[in-house]
Amino acid sequence: MPPYKNILNALLILSFIINSNSNSCPPGTHPLMKNCYKCKEGAYSPKGNKCYSCPPGTYSSIKGATECDFCWPGSYNPYSGNTRCQKCFPGTFSNKYGATYCENCPSGSYSDYGASSCYEKSFSQTLKDLLDNNYKYNNYYYANDYY
Repeated sequence: MPPYKNILNALLILSFIINSNSNSCPPGTHPLMKNCYKCKEGAYSPKGNKCYSCPPGTYSSIKGATECDFCWPGSYNPYSGNTRCQKCFPGTFSNKYGATYCENCPSGSYSDYGASSCYEKSFSQTLKDLLDNNYKYNNYYYANDYY
């Protein structure tokens, strides 16, 4: 047998050993001292070798996730490792999946909590907004902005 075939065989065997040991846990988990543990909420493991924080614009609300979910239109997540997305505040919107921030509505338009678009503001809507926002903020309506 030529000497290069022995080296090639040794490299193939070494590659197999390394790959079989690094993926010893199922997706959604990570190895630690010969045991497999689920990734925490806000993290994911696509191959079972390491947990990664969900990037901004995504979230994971379960343990053992294999991927992160994108924030829905009307919500955003500016940080990595989050377990949920936050709804856009009134006067802002997000019209795409995976948003990391909400945009301000153009002048003369409005939006409600969790809006994916803005609407033209009429005088009656302006008056209603002023009254509603005064009520909401005085009564701590804004304390539960997550979903």
